[in-house]
Amino acid sequence: MLHFDDVLIHLLGEFGTYQKRCSFLIFLAVIPLGMDMFSVVFTLAITASWCKLPEPSTEWCGNLSTSACTEMMRNLTIPKETVHDGCNMVETYSQCYRYDVNYDNISLLADISNSSKVKCDNGYEYDTSQYKSTVPQQFDLVCDKATLISISLSMFLVGILLGSVVIGLLVDRFGRRTLIVVCGVIFSICEVIASFSPNYIAFCVLRLLGGFSGVGVWIGCFVYVTELVGPSKRVLVGMINAVSFGVGYLLMVLLAYFIREWWLLQLIVSLPAILLFTYWWVLPESPRWLISVGKMEEAEKIIRDMGRVNGVELPEKINDQSWNPRKQDVDKVRKCTGLHRNIHEYVKSWRKRLHKCCHSAAVEIPAAVLTFFLVESPRLGRRRSTCVMMAFGGCACLVTPFMPKCKEKQL
Repeated sequence: MLHFDDVLIHLLGEFGTYQKRCSFLIFLAVIPLGMDMFSVVFTLAITASWCKLPEPSTEWCGNLSTSACTEMMRNLTIPKETVHDGCNMVETYSQCYRYDVNYDNISLLADISNSSKVKCDNGYEYDTSQYKSTVPQQFDLVCDKATLISISLSMFLVGILLGSVVIGLLVDRFGRRTLIVVCGVIFSICEVIASFSPNYIAFCVLRLLGGFSGVGVWIGCFVYVTELVGPSKRVLVGMINAVSFGVGYLLMVLLAYFIREWWLLQLIVSLPAILLFTYWWVLPESPRWLISVGKMEEAEKIIRDMGRVNGVELPEKINDQSWNPRKQDVDKVRKCTGLHRNIHEYVKSWRKRLHKCCHSAAVEIPAAVLTFFLVESPRLGRRRSTCVMMAFGGCACLVTPFMPKCKEKQL
């Protein structure tokens, strides 16, 4: 049986021009995933809110402007609460209650100190000074419904969890390119439609499907790019996904600075993934997968295309392996590092990626680059570098609760 590693090492080159082109396409494919993962920081942002008040009348306002009159009504009819903002105790409007007063008779508002409080019964108003709109504002996820914000975030993670279980089987059954294209298009469609969700339930369902298909793109890209290069270059190209995520984070921050409407931000970060449908024509299938499923003619055609682009003259017959100085069956070492094990490791790597998503974009990219040098270091290697970095991260987590939350005032 033809072994693709031998083809790469002895014929094509482990990381030639052809592989670099494909790796760049994979780099572009992962960027929308990074943007979408980080978008929840802005689309699900929690803002100040209070009970919605009736439109101010002439009797209320007198010579005051509309904004000044609205502020006066709010001060008179919305209770104040003292809350801790993480640093200090601050006074803010009650989010869920108003005074039980008659808005039609201004004279009854002269003394409301003894008025009882009632829950908001006419909807809510939101502070739009920083965000013009958010998902919690869109669906009134405040007060009794505030826990639904976490549920909407969890639905995306549930989709990722389900995808991590199923996608590994699908990528072996249908191929790497097919999964990247199909999942990429589904991901984009679901996330775009989520921008126009008519209700909260539809939004959650679409986010679940987005998480499921998004992990399909991730796993497909990770498997594809590492299969296309030789053994000595797999760690290098494996970092492409991590760096792409960091680039997505950075682009997300830039877009969110200028776009303050959640649905528009969601739409813009989701649309680029639709271009993955073009990968059906511009991205070849993984030759390694084609060989593993017995599609030798298709695999040989791609291998010859790779040789042409890489400037390598290939023998007339590739399958007979007369060119292979190590013509023999797969040994135990190759079997241990074979495709089946790689697939499961890639699935697990996505779960690890979820934890890394808590880091900022500025940390993600240098961390990915540092990882390459650590695992390739002859002194550390995979096992030691993993232990050192995990220990370092664990110590950082233990120290975090003891860090001061607020900047001390200068005397």
